[in-house]
Amino acid sequence: MDDMIAGLNDRKAIIIDIRINGGGSPEFVNTVMSRLLSEKLVASYGQKKIGSGANDFTPLQEYFYILNKKIM
Repeated sequence: MDDMIAGLNDRKAIIIDIRINGGGSPEFVNTVMSRLLSEKLVASYGQKKIGSGANDFTPLQEYFYILNKKIM
């Protein structure tokens, strides 16, 4: 993947089709995005289900990405 990304350095924009992500796991998108970013930014928000009630979720968690590292 790193070789592929290196070949895109002269592009102004790219489109990444993430439909192969089977759902539920953000790891594929996280892996790709972490290779494309050069500064810290909020990439997404997430919550986990913690009970059987309709509103039983943890507070929103921000997920940040910078260079090749995921920072939470």
